[in-house]
Amino acid sequence: MTAVTEARASMWRTRLYGKKALPGDSGCPVLVTSRKRLAASKEVVLPVVALPKGHAVELFLRLSGRPADSLKRAVVEQLVGLCGCLPLAISLLAARLRHHQSWSADNLRSRLLVARDPLAELRAGERAEAAAFELSSQGLDAERQHFFRLLGFYAGTDLDAYAGGAVASVSVAEARSRLEELYEAHLIDEQPGDRYRLYDLLHGYARGRVLALEQALAPGIFPQGETGPGATLSATN
Repeated sequence: MTAVTEARASMWRTRLYGKKALPGDSGCPVLVTSRKRLAASKEVVLPVVALPKGHAVELFLRLSGRPADSLKRAVVEQLVGLCGCLPLAISLLAARLRHHQSWSADNLRSRLLVARDPLAELRAGERAEAAAFELSSQGLDAERQHFFRLLGFYAGTDLDAYAGGAVASVSVAEARSRLEELYEAHLIDEQPGDRYRLYDLLHGYARGRVLALEQALAPGIFPQGETGPGATLSATN
């Protein structure tokens, strides 16, 4: 099987040589993307992280297709803040404004603030922020998915392994392992002092997954004893 795979790879490189499709020579750059964080020794790794507020505002202005002087900067700053300054969320929200010419930035802000499900507002065509979160969470095993859902009812903005252990009723070592896997899947972010942060959008998504399960399943058959928001809230006390 290995020989067959190598032969096919060689034939593919031969046929595509010089077409800038594969790294067949030193002048052929390759861009690899991943839902998980990439660890590399020689390659250049560029993580997609939350933008500084100023850069987030500029990205929104550029993608909205509106003249910068037609949008109140304070409103735009609040919009990108509601997005957690995440590039994908900003691009989707700006696309909403671009495709609705009758809307103002104030209209868009009002929709986000009163929306029962803010993630529903972060979609443009077939692209949606919730779909990106779903892909990341699907890559986790059942225990990690359960742990992530529990974080949706964690009251703080950041946590460490001790808080994670209390939330999920597991050891500190196990909580640290689960937090690390969520970090690798881009579902939480690192903070100084061995702490992790769950962005507001992801916090809402995790909570929404519990509510969706509660609606879909009869009480008492949640995985690993999960019985809905009441149970997850008690786990944090």
